[in-house]
This record gives sequence, C-alpha cells and structure tokens, in this order.
Amino acid sequence: MKNILQYLPEITGEEYFMLTKVCEDFNDGQMKNFAMVYRSRRKDPMIVLVAAIIGLMGFAGIHRILTNNIVLGLVYFFTCGFCFIGTIVDIINYEQITLTYNTQMAYEIRSCL
Repeated sequence: MKNILQYLPEITGEEYFMLTKVCEDFNDGQMKNFAMVYRSRRKDPMIVLVAAIIGLMGFAGIHRILTNNIVLGLVYFFTCGFCFIGTIVDIINYEQITLTYNTQMAYEIRSCL
C-alpha cells in the first residue's frame, strides 16, 4: 500500500492515523477508489468551525447538521445552542466533531468497497 497522503494530501494528523488503520489492507486500485469517494464525503474542520461560529450569530446547529447530527442540530437551533454554551463548547471541540464524522464516513465507504 502506498502512503495515504499521496491520495489525500489535505487530511489532518489524527485523520491520517485513522485512515491508515481503515485502509491498511487496500491495494492501489482500492485506495484510489476510496480516496475519490472519501474526498467527496469528507468534511473539512475549518468548514465546521466557521459553521459553529455562525451559530453564535443566531443560526446555531448548522455545524451539527453538516456532520449528520440532525436532531442535535435542531435542538441547538431551537435553544440558541443551549443558550450559546453548547455552541461555545463545540467551537472548542470542532476538530473532534469533524474527526468523528470523517471516521464514520471512512468506515461506511470501506464497507461498500
């Protein structure tokens, strides 16, 4: 297997370790297919951070909806991000929220290949 960074140079450090575990037994063709699909479904941590910051301006929960936490996103929306406390916590933990979503997508893609 070639280095995952050759196919996905935009990934973060923790994401790199997660993807090497997910793709450890892939051949070159499978890795190319995986990288193509993963890139289309992956969420960039900066996008999630910007969406969470927008939540402080009255549209709370967008970042949760982006990461497939639709129910929690709606709860954030109707409670102003749990009175802004939940949104502030999510701004601090945006990388973990994104990594959780991307890990879920990686395993989902792996099961389809």
